[in-house]
Amino acid sequence: WSWAKSLTDCQSDSEQGCGVENSYARHSEYGNVSYQPRHRLVGSLLWDLPFGRGRRFANSLPGVAQWVLGGWTLSSTLAAQTGSFFNPTFNGFDVSNTNVTSGRPDRLADGNLPSSERALQRWFDSTAFVVPGDMDGDGRPDVNVGRFGNSAPNILVGPGTFDVSGGLRKEFQLTERVRLMVEGTFRNVFNHPNYSTPATNIRAANVGTITSLNGLAGPRVGQLGARLEF
Repeated sequence: WSWAKSLTDCQSDSEQGCGVENSYARHSEYGNVSYQPRHRLVGSLLWDLPFGRGRRFANSLPGVAQWVLGGWTLSSTLAAQTGSFFNPTFNGFDVSNTNVTSGRPDRLADGNLPSSERALQRWFDSTAFVVPGDMDGDGRPDVNVGRFGNSAPNILVGPGTFDVSGGLRKEFQLTERVRLMVEGTFRNVFNHPNYSTPATNIRAANVGTITSLNGLAGPRVGQLGARLEF
């Protein structure tokens, strides 16, 4: 279990370096690193089921029953974490007079909804953010602002991830030197949906909605295989 907090004033570690909104106010870029979840739990399991020859139970099974019931090994992994951080955006207006028609908006309230109120159609409270200079709430600046929005980066939290994967393997000792192993492995055994972050543009009709899965754990996928060792 990792309980982490990573803060930076450089929100991009790409080879091009950081791209800041206001190079004269670097402190306004200070916030959570988007890809560092606050909590992450990882576990693994490998268990030789206690049935069959050389194991605790049913170790004297006759031939056919031994082949069917004995020699199984169960494996499993767990990966669970809280959501990635992200921030709201706007587009269409050069409120900073820097020839940039997008950026982070002004923040009026927290914006994160209680877990009981979150839904795929409304993951965060978009009314907590406005285009800088929008006095009447119509989504357009009413004054020549000449500044950037006051919202810090990555102040919202997206959906978490929960993935349990597992496998079942059996060994057949065909001769003294030849062994056959068959196995089935499954990713996301419970087929738990893991969603990506929502749409962030506060001027768009779909703001706050989630329409896709994240790339950390997709839908359930299974694979069967066999290996002969000699």
